[in-house]
Amino acid sequence: MTDEQRPVIEEFLKKRPIQGWVGIANGAKLSKSYGVEGIPDTFLIDAAGKVAANLYPEELKPEMIEDLLAGRPVKAPPRMSFDFSVKRSDESGGPAPLADLIIRPSSTANTGMSSGKGKLVMKGGEVAWFFSAVFETPQTRVVGEALNDHTHYDLSISLPGSSESSFHAVARELLCAAFKLKAERETRDADVLVLTAPNGKLVGIAESDGYGGSSWNSSNRKIQMTNCGMEQLASAMESAIGKPVIDETRIGTRYDFTLNYDHPEGMLEAVRKLGLQVETTRRPIEFLVVSPAR
Repeated sequence: MTDEQRPVIEEFLKKRPIQGWVGIANGAKLSKSYGVEGIPDTFLIDAAGKVAANLYPEELKPEMIEDLLAGRPVKAPPRMSFDFSVKRSDESGGPAPLADLIIRPSSTANTGMSSGKGKLVMKGGEVAWFFSAVFETPQTRVVGEALNDHTHYDLSISLPGSSESSFHAVARELLCAAFKLKAERETRDADVLVLTAPNGKLVGIAESDGYGGSSWNSSNRKIQMTNCGMEQLASAMESAIGKPVIDETRIGTRYDFTLNYDHPEGMLEAVRKLGLQVETTRRPIEFLVVSPAR
């Protein structure tokens, strides 16, 4: 029995003729039924159709076949089982893996993300969010019907010691392979919001002291900016309203401020009160197009 395709079998038999029958079993159902974990494998079937022995091909002896034909018990060596499972280091106490990947449906109602050198963990998210993070593209610019899968998944990719470029390259390949998708960058004309600064600075906002890192958060109808420039403001606005926002303010200064709003138009009004202009126009924008892999 084999699960190979007919053309492969016919080509093999031309080179190595077999005096007997060759059965074709499509899929893994037969292997699972008989507990076959590796190939080749040999079964001796008696006259009643029962398995008389299961052994490796090199273990088969003429006397075994003679016993089988005579209806006598076949004296086959005991079959040693082999554990093909590979446990993680935290389960087995072994060394840490050089590479580790998990992508599975999520069992949590929460959403969270953690990243570091050679590691990315995302919990309770949809496919579009994963592609946004792994391909370093705002989620508003990740498009494609393939993203209509709204199942929540957990993702964990660990490549200890890898460089940033190699980590992203491997993570992208793994993500596409896991979901049977491909991702391509494509420039399209799209409706966007453009930020400009007629006064060359923000109005009524003190500059940041410039110490420490920068951070921003957009949630619960609030945008909080700490030591941030206009590029970060554009990103926060884009995240909040779901439309590409382009920074053309030419402001290099960093600021600390909080914007509160009740609805998207209210957020735009709050931004205008900072002395910025917000205009809707069309621009060529690079999108990440996700589609089924062929």
